[in-house]
Formats: sequence, structure tokens, C-alpha cells
Amino acid sequence: MMQKGPIDSSHMSHKYVIGLLMFAVFLTGLGWLAVLPIGEGFDELTYYGYIQELADTRTLSIYRASYLSQDVIAYHERLPTAYSSVPPFEDLKGGVTYRRFFSSPVPKEALDTINGERNYVPSDALCYIAQHPPVFYAVMAPVYLLSKHWTWKAQMAILRTVSWAFAFVGYVLGIVATIKYWPESNAVKVAAISAAWPFLIPMFFPEMARLGSDSLCLLIIGGIWWMLLKIFAGKTRSKRRDLWILGVLLGVGLLTKAFFIPVTVGVALILILWGNRKGLAIIVIASFAIGCPWYLHNLLSTGVLTGGQEQVQLAKQGGLIDGLARNFSVYGLARGLAAVLATTVWAGTFSLARFHEWFLVPLAALLTVPVTACGVRLTCAQRGDFIWAPALIVLLFAAGLIQHVFVALAMTGVGNNTPGWYLHVLTVPLGFIYALGLLWLIKFGYARLVLIALTLYSIGYFAVVSWVQIAMYAGCVSKEGSVKYYAFPEGGSCLLDVGRIVRNLSIISEPYIGIPLLFGGIVLGVMGLAMLYSYLMRG
Repeated sequence: MMQKGPIDSSHMSHKYVIGLLMFAVFLTGLGWLAVLPIGEGFDELTYYGYIQELADTRTLSIYRASYLSQDVIAYHERLPTAYSSVPPFEDLKGGVTYRRFFSSPVPKEALDTINGERNYVPSDALCYIAQHPPVFYAVMAPVYLLSKHWTWKAQMAILRTVSWAFAFVGYVLGIVATIKYWPESNAVKVAAISAAWPFLIPMFFPEMARLGSDSLCLLIIGGIWWMLLKIFAGKTRSKRRDLWILGVLLGVGLLTKAFFIPVTVGVALILILWGNRKGLAIIVIASFAIGCPWYLHNLLSTGVLTGGQEQVQLAKQGGLIDGLARNFSVYGLARGLAAVLATTVWAGTFSLARFHEWFLVPLAALLTVPVTACGVRLTCAQRGDFIWAPALIVLLFAAGLIQHVFVALAMTGVGNNTPGWYLHVLTVPLGFIYALGLLWLIKFGYARLVLIALTLYSIGYFAVVSWVQIAMYAGCVSKEGSVKYYAFPEGGSCLLDVGRIVRNLSIISEPYIGIPLLFGGIVLGVMGLAMLYSYLMRG
């Protein structure tokens, strides 16, 4: 293995690029969350309801049925929220679409709801994420209590900002750890490409710049990555302490989301490959001691380890094998796997409005080609090579998503409801794999041109679709009937009516802050990507 040499000017230049890209990502995320209407982030109102219930009642829903608050129901009824995910898309079951809301004067009760105080009063609507472990909600409860007397917009802004901070710090931890501990000479280049991940695969922003527990998952993954690299590099005299820290991080992860079941298995396999039996025992003891009580309770109370509603319902219907025997089809499986890939690169927001899927093909190529290239390298890797660490984590996590595709097929015969955007929880190890593959590809002249073209497409697509999304929130673009793509009932000219878009949007979000930050961050991201490719081609 090649050891790092003295830091030269090229490495220093890459670090400046890394700094610019990280700053651009930070601004873009802040801009995205500021323009996002309440409830347009994935499951946001449900996350808010869970946090509100925990903060105001000071009890976990594990001990009783969990219901959304009257505040969440009132917001859904009086103010515009995400379009339905099933046709007819305008039917929000008592809610109102953006276009309908802004087609007439804003009613007084809507403004009163935006400005009113909130307290948890249960409704008769069940909270469908009540099976989630409690750590994220407990961490966010003090932020809710601090801001509960603020307006809806102000409170959601602070909750989202804290959530985004978790994700951003996890992303930064992964990059810094690669620079600090990856013992090969290309560490800074790998870190630089990893830093560009959010602009190369822009679904990162809708997934992380919102209120949601996936952001805390990314923070914990960043810490796990730091400890794995530190242990592998052997630059510490306190390996046992580091292993205990690694185990605790895995345990806290298990109490944050079930995503950490495959991650924990992956880390255990890594330590087995490294021949670290003592480390394996430590991380098993620490992670199981922290995380097992929650999953044991789920198993005893529901018969399913994760407590997930779909798995519980499937068990009542006869189980996975029986369901697949009734409903499996090759077409359904292929469609489900394609949906995972498509929603990894872009799915938009909770409205799930989009351009035609053909526009996602270049984005999918930009993701899969470097990852596949790294997979080819993996076939030649030695047992103790560090590349197995990110590979095992990503493969096992992906296997969990594929298992969910099979669960959906078994239940309904339709497998295309497994979100690929969850993979951005693995921004750190997946970005590392991606970087290794891209570094190999740029050795070939024709591949360089293709990668540059795909990168320009990706950042351009993100900028265009961001503005179309903003116009949708303001009511000039919509999602109508049974067509899932953006509809332009007024023609494309409404996209140029900036004054109207900003005025409408200011009722339900913060466009005066968000639009400059979002597009300023994208411009800085373009600059960072240009500098990155310039240095990569030189090196």
C-alpha cells in the first residue's frame, strides 16, 4: 500500500476545492429548506407530529397508539401541502393543492393557522411512522419546545436547519476522515470527489435538507466512517477505546433507524475480514446493549424485528414466501429495482412531480458507471483491503432496499414503492466508492469527456428542476389528473413571473432568503466542479 508523501501544491489546491464544494453544499441545502413549503419534505408533517407528541406528552408512543396532532390536521386542511402520490393527483383527501390555494384570495383561517400557537392534541389520524426508534425525535424535542410559540414557518425553519446541520456535519466528517486517515497518496482526490457527491447526485438535497431522521443517520455514518478509517490506519494507541466508540455509534444508530441493522452487520463482517475478533466482540456487545431492547420489544409485541407496518401486515397475510407465490412477476421486480435507481438520482419532493423518466437516464449513468468501475476493482481487492469496508456497508444496505421491493411485491404485486433516496444516508461510504471508480475512469480520454458532459447535465438539471419546483409551490405549475409529470396550465411563461412566484411562496415558506441561497450555492457548486475536474485532469 502506497503511503502518503509530503503535501504538495496540488494537494493544497484540492483542499481549496474541497472547501469551496462544502461551502456550496451548505448554502444550497439552506436555500432548499428555506423555499420548501411545510409538508413538502418527505413525511415532514408526520415527523413533526411525532416530535410534538414526544415533546408535549413526554412519553414514547411505544407504550400506546400514536396519533397525529390536531395542529398537523389543521395545517393539512387549511394550507397547501404536497400533491397526492396516486391519481387523481389533485385529490388530497380534505387538503388543498398549491394551484387551488393560490387561485383565490388567501383565507383568514389559513393565515391564523400559520401564525397560531401549537400544542399536542391528538386527532383520530394514526401516525404511520410510530414504529421508528426514538433517538431523532428525542434530540429534536428541545428544539420544538424552544420554538413552539413561533409561527409555523419560523418553527419549521429552525427544525429543518438543525436537521440539515446533522447531515452536513456527517458529510464533512466523512471527507475530513478520508483526508486524515486514508493511507494512500490519492486521499485528497478521493475526498474532493466525495465532496462533490451532492451536486453529482442532486437528490441528496431533497433527502437531507428537510426535517427527517435520515439526516441524523448520515451524521452517525460519518462518525462510523471516521472510526473505521482510524482503526484501519493504525494511527492510534487506544484501539480498544476506538472500538468501543464504534460500537456505541452503531448502537445509537440502531435506536435512530432500522437502516443500521445492515450497517451493523456490514461493520461486523469488516472486522472479521480484518481478523479483529476482539474488535468484533466489543462492537457486538456495545451495539447490542444499546439497540437490542428496542428491537426485542418490537419482536415480542409485533412478531417483526423492526416493527414495520408493512412487514407486520405481510406476516398476517401469510408471510413473504406465500405472498411472492401469489403476486410475484419479473416485470414487477424489474420495475421496482428501476424505481430504486431512479429515485436515488432524482425523485423531487413529497409531491413526486417530475419531468419524464428519460431525463433521468444521464443522471443514472453518472451514478452507476463510476460505482460499477469500482466494483470491477473490488474483484481484485485483497481480503484486508479497506475498500471492503464501504463495499460491504453499501451492499448490505442495498440488499435491505431490495428486500423491501420483495415485500411490496408480496403484498400488492407492485414493487416500485421503495425509495432509493435512502441511499444518501450512505453519502460517506458511497461517495468513497464513487470517487475510486471515477478516478479510474478519468484515465481514459473518452471517459473524461463523457463524465464532464454528464456532470454539466446533472448540475443543469438540478438548477432547472429546482426553479420548476419553486413555481409549483407558488401555484403556476401543477400535477394534474393521472399524469405524474409537471403540468403547465398557464404555459411556460408563468416561470418568468418571478414577482408572483415570490409573493405567493412567501406565505408558506421563505423565498426571499431561500432563492438567493439556493441558486448562489448552485453557482458556487458549478465553480467547484469546474476546479475539481481541472485538477483531476492535470493529476
